[in-house]
Amino acid sequence: MRADTLAQQATAQTVDRAAKLAFHAKRLSISTLDVRTVLGERGCLSGDAQLSKVVAGDLLCWFEMEIGVGQGRALHPTPLEVGISQHWLAVAGCQPTSLENAQPKRTSAISNDLPGVSRQAPRRASPPAGLQGITGNSGARQPTHDAAGTGDGAVHIYASLPLKHSLPGELHLYFNMVRRALQQPYGGADGLQAQAVCATLATDPGLQPLLPYLVPMLADEVGRRLVHAGHLQLMLSATHALLRNPHLRLVPYIHHVLPAVLSCLLARNIGGVAADHWVVRDQAAEVLRQIARQSQQHSDEFSMALARVQSTLMGSLFEKAPETQYGSLVGLMAFGVPVLLHAVVPSVKRYSHLFHGTNGCSRANLELRAALMTVLGRCMAWQHGAYADVVWRAVSDAGLVQAVGAIAPAPEVHL
Repeated sequence: MRADTLAQQATAQTVDRAAKLAFHAKRLSISTLDVRTVLGERGCLSGDAQLSKVVAGDLLCWFEMEIGVGQGRALHPTPLEVGISQHWLAVAGCQPTSLENAQPKRTSAISNDLPGVSRQAPRRASPPAGLQGITGNSGARQPTHDAAGTGDGAVHIYASLPLKHSLPGELHLYFNMVRRALQQPYGGADGLQAQAVCATLATDPGLQPLLPYLVPMLADEVGRRLVHAGHLQLMLSATHALLRNPHLRLVPYIHHVLPAVLSCLLARNIGGVAADHWVVRDQAAEVLRQIARQSQQHSDEFSMALARVQSTLMGSLFEKAPETQYGSLVGLMAFGVPVLLHAVVPSVKRYSHLFHGTNGCSRANLELRAALMTVLGRCMAWQHGAYADVVWRAVSDAGLVQAVGAIAPAPEVHL
């Protein structure tokens, strides 16, 4: 048979086979892919996948090699889900606590099979009291075996242990001095040591590494010594000193400060029977005012925390204990007149019992009445008396015009 005849037959068979592929693909025309596939079937193209014929009918499918489970061939690992997310690695040098920045678990598995690795870590000197966990090793790389433990061909994983916070000896000495001075009754030596410590906390630079230990210590002291009014004043003075230090950033530790301040404001029993706990509440309100003043520079970090504080103070305005009511009033005064106009002025009528009868003769009611008069006076004088009419309307509805008339003259009503 002549070569041209064989070529025509091969071409006709190729076209017929390609037409079948197009028919099975529900296409009306033959494409180059169909022709290429037929040529691959005939072995004219190398490296192409082969087509196999199903037993029933003329249905064609790609030939794929089947791999049995017992063949022991290693399969590729499942790929991780691809995605992009963002989070803060550090904010002003401080790492925020989040799921992405969670500390890895410390592993204690150390293999003795590797040369030069001992099971027992070298002993180190214990840190001073009060600073446990600050010093330690520098997170050396510890070799471990893989989980499979397949023998000589095992892949060794070197896991870096998390670094411990290390402080120089000078800061150790400074922290111990501050802790001893603040934990002594009345600050030790008639309070002179405490005054010196507060002065250094308010001015010294380089104390940022000590904040993770100073702030929780002050908060713990407030929680443990609510019955000592003098000690609470000392803790609040130290906290106020840290807030006034221009070299420190207390934003990451504000969640330790606010609960302690609220405890000093709203706790019913502070100090003994003869203790002047009103001074403690006024001092706590001053600390809260300093925090609110700094919130103007860090509005994003403080907004959620201060909103919860305002909600807590508003919910305590009408508690049964007058001490708690007083703490709520002086605490809300730290946030400015707009908060007072919204939370206190519309509810002046609920304080009318302080100005009638013999209910206002006790020390608690007298202090609460003085705080309420201060609130009303600030609201009347705010923005050159722009809201004086609103305050006087609330006072008139409560029937307290004569009692509150000493603050400012009533506005003239023009008919």
